[in-house]
Amino acid sequence: MNFGFLHKFMARKAPVILVVSHFLPYPVEHGNQLRLLKLLKHLKTEGYQVAFIYTGYDISLAAESYIKKKLVKELYWRQKTGFLRRLFKFGKPGLPAAAGEIKAEKNIKTLISKYFFDGGTEAHISGIIKKIKPDVMICEYVFMSPSLDLADRDCLKIIDTIDVFSDKTSETLACGDIIICTKEEESSYLSKADVIIAIQSREAVRLKELAPEKKIITVGVDFDLSRKAFHKDGASQTVLIVASSNSYNAAGLKQFIENAWPKITELCPAAVLRVAGRSAELAASRAKNIEIAGWKKDLKGEYERASIVVNPVKFGTGLKIKSVEALAYGKALVCWPYGAHGIAEDEKEKPYIACGSWDELADSAAALLKDPVKRMSLRKRASDFARRQFRSEKVYLPLMDAIEEHLGIS
Repeated sequence: MNFGFLHKFMARKAPVILVVSHFLPYPVEHGNQLRLLKLLKHLKTEGYQVAFIYTGYDISLAAESYIKKKLVKELYWRQKTGFLRRLFKFGKPGLPAAAGEIKAEKNIKTLISKYFFDGGTEAHISGIIKKIKPDVMICEYVFMSPSLDLADRDCLKIIDTIDVFSDKTSETLACGDIIICTKEEESSYLSKADVIIAIQSREAVRLKELAPEKKIITVGVDFDLSRKAFHKDGASQTVLIVASSNSYNAAGLKQFIENAWPKITELCPAAVLRVAGRSAELAASRAKNIEIAGWKKDLKGEYERASIVVNPVKFGTGLKIKSVEALAYGKALVCWPYGAHGIAEDEKEKPYIACGSWDELADSAAALLKDPVKRMSLRKRASDFARRQFRSEKVYLPLMDAIEEHLGIS
């Protein structure tokens, strides 16, 4: 029982937090969905009345049931499909209308005004705000930042950025992430908030440069896992890659199989690569000793089975949640430097191995597979770090402090 909540709110109605998003928190296929799911769950656990607006159209009955039961008190969206279609739409989370057109649009201003915050969306959100009168409003990404203009003056307005779009590199754009956003445009969207959430420490610095007058806080992703996970060393010489269906993961997986996996199997002939996630099929028939796990609702079994975990993504922005998840399971993680951005950067002994080339990555992975003592030493650092840093109370403390300060809760 959350006694802190009872102390805060027993004399009055619990404050209302409204979260606005163009994507659903469930079912989870991507890191941003996992981040949103855990954020909503924590807000509910803290005793707030959580309302959630999904700005797309379709939600399966299974997703609606889970979100209402586990995450929020109120769920809003614009329903356009009938009961049977919603009943059998189990596999994928809902997407905004005209998703194909959205992917083809490059300019962020057009993207927002035409798709994410058109007239219908604005009217829909405005009506809900007038109805529930939120004390705090959180929007996901800068895509939904115009919705903050609809809130009352005394409502605390927060942007959960997840990404810094004006930081996209030429490599990132070439990989298929084609949203073009200037620093001036991003700064303009950020100016709508009172508080801006960075998902990792490096991006907190960049966001402060883009919005120097605003309060910037860093809130990552929580993982509260039992100590038992550390003691399971997994199957002998099993390498796990978890790759969702975004362009970064697809490119990283393909490059790993082409540039690192042949050397790993040469050094460790018994090594087996397990690929989980929607991009797993890209690995089929590409090389020997590869097993396709595919998309799974729960990856616990895959992590327990793995000897080591590789994050092959070389570039991008945001926090690599699969790196965080691997550490949370107490696994030996090998990645590119980008895969560890914002993770344990102040630690003298890193709880992962970050590599600067495919050859170095292959050598590091093979060394861990062949040396259980070295592997378990790295796993212990990962497990110890995760227990210190990924507890929900620690991860969300800056956000809770900002909300309670606004509400006048001491």
